[in-house]
Amino acid sequence: MIVLIVAGLSLSGCVAAVIPIVAGGALARSETRGNVMVEAEQQSLPGLPDNKAALANGEPSLDGPQRAAPFAVQPAATEFADRSRQSPRLDEFIRYSTQQAYLFSENEQPLPSAVLSDSASLDGRRIDCKPASDRNPAVLIDLDPGQETFTARSALPTSTSIALSLKVLRSEGVEIAWISANSAADADVVRAALTRSGLDPDAQDTLLLMRYPGDRKQTRRKEFASETCLIAIAGDNRRDFDELYDYLSNREAAFRLEKLINNGWFLIGSDTLDDAQETQSGQPVNDATDTAPAEMPGSPNAMQTPDGKPK
Repeated sequence: MIVLIVAGLSLSGCVAAVIPIVAGGALARSETRGNVMVEAEQQSLPGLPDNKAALANGEPSLDGPQRAAPFAVQPAATEFADRSRQSPRLDEFIRYSTQQAYLFSENEQPLPSAVLSDSASLDGRRIDCKPASDRNPAVLIDLDPGQETFTARSALPTSTSIALSLKVLRSEGVEIAWISANSAADADVVRAALTRSGLDPDAQDTLLLMRYPGDRKQTRRKEFASETCLIAIAGDNRRDFDELYDYLSNREAAFRLEKLINNGWFLIGSDTLDDAQETQSGQPVNDATDTAPAEMPGSPNAMQTPDGKPK
């Protein structure tokens, strides 16, 4: 279904079909791997057991071997299939990204990005992208599960339809970036996982990794947004959109930011509080901590590192 939606919203040819590599080494990239095109590999699920064998009470038989349906192909399940993370909200992320990229290429009016203009104000205002600028539309996907750091065994959305939808976005000039708290020294590990999963089969997407001790995702997001029109961000908790959620003492204070959910910010993954928990009033539970507030980086009282960057 996603492929049909994306294809139906084919973008204008005025959007650049090829995104230039960001110069200066600001973004962690893997080495060139040649010009061989590697297509996403379609994975087949093992054959289902024959449910005709049943007990008298209608329950499936637990005695004897389970047989696959006739003519079913039964390839060995891959490790990625076992750890795949499927979320219908990822489909919504793709749909929204396609629509916004089309608007960016066609409209003459500024387009709101997925980046807050002033995080501390909590007013939900966003930085606008000007169509006349030389920036290209871009989307950002956070790889880190919860508060952990992505590893080679972390779950990835391995749906073939998602991989094909990302391919269509690339072909229409949308830059795709993946962010993680991993060190830039681990770029090859992250790149290999994305390539094997079929999400970035040609190893052409941008990686935003930490370049030095004290580097932050917030810094990487803002730098990337200053070079592109960042139209959508996907993650499994609100901290993946803006680090302000690490510093809130009152979870209700950021209620104005909820209008960005499914409208620039997309919560994906099945293991996040946002997917399952709701307050008694029916409003989403904010995943921010209730501990005492800390100084937000960038504020006058924020501690500075020797290189002048906030800790």
